Formats: sequence, C-alpha cells, structure tokens
Amino acid sequence: MDELTTPIDHHVSTNKNCIECDSPAVLPGYPNPLCENCREHFIKYPIPKWIKLFAAGLAVLLILSLYKLPGNIITAMHLQKGKTAIEQKKYLTAQKELEIANLAIPGNQETESFLLLAAYYNMDVPTLVQMFDLVKEKQFDDQELLARVNDKVDQAQYFFPDDSFNELIYRHDSDLNKVPIDSFKSFMVQHPENIYASMSYAAMLSNEDDYPNCDSVLKHILEINAGYIPALQLMSSIKRQENQLNESLDYCNQLLMQNQECS
Repeated sequence: MDELTTPIDHHVSTNKNCIECDSPAVLPGYPNPLCENCREHFIKYPIPKWIKLFAAGLAVLLILSLYKLPGNIITAMHLQKGKTAIEQKKYLTAQKELEIANLAIPGNQETESFLLLAAYYNMDVPTLVQMFDLVKEKQFDDQELLARVNDKVDQAQYFFPDDSFNELIYRHDSDLNKVPIDSFKSFMVQHPENIYASMSYAAMLSNEDDYPNCDSVLKHILEINAGYIPALQLMSSIKRQENQLNESLDYCNQLLMQNQECS
C-alpha cells in the first residue's frame, strides 16, 4: 500500500525570514517571524467600522445590564422576603416587602397575588380590591397559588354588604348608623346567614356597651365562619371589656394562628 504523504504548503517559508516579505531582518521574541515593518503594519491594520459599532453596542448593553443588576437583585430579594413572610404568617412584614417589589416590577402576577393574600389577612381592603382587579383576568401557571387567591377572594365577600343589606341601608339615607336596631333585628331574622349584616349589628351593640347581646351575635357569626377575622377581633375586645381575660386571650390566639403579626 502506498504511504500517505502530506503535501507541502509552498506559501509557508522554510527559513527564518519574515513570513510576509521574506526579509531576513526578523524581530526576535515573537512566535511568528515578522520584520519590523510588517509587524508594525499588522498592528496598525485598520479595524472595520462595523466591528467598532458592534463593540460599542455590546459595551452599552453591558453597562445597562450592570446598572440594572443591583436593582433587579434587590427587587428579587424583597419578593422572596415577602413570600417567606407569607409562609410564616407574618403578613404585615409580607405586605411591606411585596409592596416594595410591586413598585419595582409592576404587573408581575406572582407579586400581585401574594400581595392580595397579605392584604386579606391584614384587613387592608383597598389593597385587596386593587390586587384582585389586577390579577382577575390573568392566566395562572401556578395552580396552587391560584387556589389560594380564589379562596381568599371567596372569603373577602364577607367584608362587603350584599344587595339585600345595601337596600336596607339605602332606605335609611344610605347611612348605616341611621339603621334602627329594630330594623337590624328584623333583617337578621330574614337573613340569618348574612355575615356582614351580623357583624355590623354586633359592632352597633358593642358601641352601646351591650356586650352580652354582642357576644351572642358574634358567636353566631363564628359558627358560620370560624375564621372570620373581624368577629374574632371584636370578640377578643368585648371579652377584655367584660374582664374575661382568659377567653379574650383565647380569641387573640385564634387570630395569631392566622396572622402572627395581627394587631
């Protein structure tokens, strides 16, 4: 079998002369033998304009990235702190951190959803409504988060009067404080499951220092919804007013089980 041979590249110089002009005056100390003139020529070889523009564009992008990087990292930290506080049931801390993140990245579904959860437990109804308006038309990839949001939205309906109770208020100059107690009682007989109306009635009784009847109404509310925050808050207060401190503490503990930073 014939032996394979590699053809010689006759362009490559076989001596120690300059590989560009074949001058014997090669500058020592470089891997490629070039004379001084040829080396100077290659060093000063003009860089095409498009390469300069491309490099300038990359430099601008790098500067912008470096400028935004600290802010993005800080925003991500606030979001993570908020989510961690949610899982720890520290909802005041969570809302504070999430509001910072939401200002930095408006429109972020995850931030808005967790902020809705925090606002619910903090009884911050305006923020709750605002976040609901932002997320209600969005598609959720995280089905667990969607379920949590839906649950709190369902529970939040008891923070607002329904149509039947609004009609009662409307008949009294649209002023809840003008609704007579007898009208409240009549309404409660017809709508015993109306939590918002019952809570309004209980608050009226508390303002009149009628703690026994207020206690009775609140217990009725908690039979319907054991975790209803306004009822637990008012119950802890009236028990303290009645000097039933152990019972007051028990209702406070129920609140803390929902929100470790409940005030």
